[in-house]
Amino acid sequence: MGELRSLFPSASVLALSATCSNKIRTRVLKVLNLIEKDTTTVSMSPNKPNIKLAVKKIDNHVESAMYWLIDGLSHLKETFPRTLIYCNSISDASKLYNYVVGEIDECTKFVDMFHSETPEENKELIISALREKDSEKRVIFATSALGMGIDVVDCNSIVLYGPPRTVVDLVQLVGRVGRDGGQSIALVLHNSHNIRSVDKDMKKLISCKTCRRTELMGNFLSETDLLELCNMTGLHTCCDLCEDSCCCGQCKVLDLEKLFSNQWINDS
Repeated sequence: MGELRSLFPSASVLALSATCSNKIRTRVLKVLNLIEKDTTTVSMSPNKPNIKLAVKKIDNHVESAMYWLIDGLSHLKETFPRTLIYCNSISDASKLYNYVVGEIDECTKFVDMFHSETPEENKELIISALREKDSEKRVIFATSALGMGIDVVDCNSIVLYGPPRTVVDLVQLVGRVGRDGGQSIALVLHNSHNIRSVDKDMKKLISCKTCRRTELMGNFLSETDLLELCNMTGLHTCCDLCEDSCCCGQCKVLDLEKLFSNQWINDS
């Protein structure tokens, strides 16, 4: 594309991206030989204010890392909050799925698995179930094959079993829940093994000590837009770090957070 632009420097160019970080934008301008002052940029913030971002460290072993899921499904069954659990590989998705159905056989109908190797017939059944509010499917273990364009109904919980490699991947995955505008939660689980393969920006987000939303959006927004974002931070609905310092007096913990921390036992 850069070579083509050098042959026709006066030709109009329209560059489109679903999710574009500041670094990618700078690289696109350079590769396409676009002069920034002569280029009009139209962008929308990828920030989803209704989705709370939480990052938790877990054990390397599936059994100890996901026991909370077994407990929750065993007791709540069809009332378990509909949740998408994204994995970075088919192997991880299969490992989690087999662990759950092996531990609680009676809950098999409430869980399913979706990846590139899933038979097309099964894929269609899962997608159809996710579009129905009253479907009995409560937890779907998936890879990125369960992607954009799929409108998941009544889903306000997403778990990332292992952080995605880039912040762009994170934003795309997180945006697949909470589309009804309801308060939602994106829970990123990481251990000493899967954190090795992520890029620098993702590592900064995981090790952040202030506000994860601000840290994440700093990769996408201008300084001016980032300052406006600060008006949304500091509340329990922002991220797990802001929750610790929130003084609103009306803090509410979402269902998935209760399950992860076993608070639901005290509430039931």
